[in-house]
Order: sequence, then structure tokens, then C-alpha cells
Amino acid sequence: MTLPGRPEPIRGKADYARLVEASFRRLRPVSWEFHRLAVDGDHVLSEWTLAGEVRRSGQLVRWRGMSICRIAGGRIEEWREYWDPAQLA
Repeated sequence: MTLPGRPEPIRGKADYARLVEASFRRLRPVSWEFHRLAVDGDHVLSEWTLAGEVRRSGQLVRWRGMSICRIAGGRIEEWREYWDPAQLA
């Protein structure tokens, strides 16, 4: 999984679990809105807006982005996201 602002890709379930845990420590999930969803063969593309509440301050943050994943054998084999990390600063 490749994410903006991260020098190294996320690899495997353990890396992904650490990413999710760190995110949940910082933000309380509020919403995940999908604007577009497209399937092209084994690729799924989605455009979305996420919102979360910063746990320390209560501030609501929103960011918009796009994800692309490749499915093989019923599993996500590749995942990329595009969004502006400054939206979370």
C-alpha cells in the first residue's frame, strides 16, 4: 500500500494494523463518503472524502482523495492512495 507522505509502502497485515491503530489514536472516524466508484478489469478506483475528529482538540478535519486497488484471488494485492497530506496538518 502506497500512501502520500510516507517514504515506504505499507506491507502486510501487521504494517497495516499499525497504520490503522495510529490513525484511530489521533482521529475518531466520523464519515467516509464515496463520490465515484469505477471498476476496470481487476482494478477498483474510488474518489472519496473522509472526515475525522482530532481526539485531543475535537477539531473536525476533512480530506478528499482517490484510491486505486488491484484485486487478485479475492484479495487486495495492491493499493495506492492520492491525497494532499496538508489537509491533515
